[in-house]
Amino acid sequence: MKTAGWSTGRVAGHMNRSECVFRNCWRQWTREGTHVWKTESGATRKTPRRKDRRNERQALVDPTVTLSTIRADVGVAIVPQTISIHIAEANLKSKRPFRALPLTPEHQQLRLQWCQARSMWNLTAWQKVVFSDESRFVLGTDDDRVRVWRHPGPFLNGLPGAIFQQDSARPHTARIAQDFLRHFQTLPWPARSRDLSPVEHVWDQLRRQMPSCHSVNDLELALQDLWAHLPQDNIKCLINSMPDRVAECILLLEVVQCTIDVAQYLCRVTTCIRLIVLFFKSSESLICVIMCIKFHFNPMLSSWVAIFNVPECISIPHVQTYSFRKNFF
Repeated sequence: MKTAGWSTGRVAGHMNRSECVFRNCWRQWTREGTHVWKTESGATRKTPRRKDRRNERQALVDPTVTLSTIRADVGVAIVPQTISIHIAEANLKSKRPFRALPLTPEHQQLRLQWCQARSMWNLTAWQKVVFSDESRFVLGTDDDRVRVWRHPGPFLNGLPGAIFQQDSARPHTARIAQDFLRHFQTLPWPARSRDLSPVEHVWDQLRRQMPSCHSVNDLELALQDLWAHLPQDNIKCLINSMPDRVAECILLLEVVQCTIDVAQYLCRVTTCIRLIVLFFKSSESLICVIMCIKFHFNPMLSSWVAIFNVPECISIPHVQTYSFRKNFF
């Protein structure tokens, strides 16, 4: 239309656009032969791509490295936020580290034996258990600790046939506590197995609802009020989840042990191997598949899959991934 002799105002009115928009578009077309604007280059990067890749490798090798440490190694005047942006380009984000108690092979074996001994317990049996645990609620700093302990005596006296969970905590292993518990049936608990106890979720609910307190008395009253108003349906749901917890713990420990046995067998052939354990969570069971990174082990993948009776056609996007890395010599 412009080449046909139309004026700028006429073309803009025909296209239902302002004259300024059309004028800029026409100038762009006459100057570069296209109506698409070039992407802005932005500010010049202070660190070359090679240095950014080195920072990414440093974050992968040592996940606990701080931005200040990486900034000191760069040797260029740069703010930590810029380093964080460069690392985020590699899909690396800062997260809180996962905290878990380390389980030795002895702990794993004890957990497996404990779960196997109670794998046939039904909901009625678990509902008789009085779960024991303690938690720390702090008023102020960590140096001024306020501990809150639960007394099992009144609850056990009012529950005929109850089974007390002996978590081997210091208050429960004292001589006076052992003399008292001698008159009740106790349930031994494997070491470092807080994840099996449903009480941990109850403490989490209390902490989330805990108001700010300014004195020990206010803290005690707030805890008593929250404890008295805990929804009983949530507590029943947690206790009813014990059979599933025990079943999944048995399956997971057996899979881990089988994984270690297979890795040790394969390491008789090679000096170093890296395994990635993929856990598939389904409604029926927990399935484990082992894949090897080394190319000359790829033909053995079908035999590995056959060991765990897992079909080879598996939907990978729904996988929850855990890394299992170790060098065998």
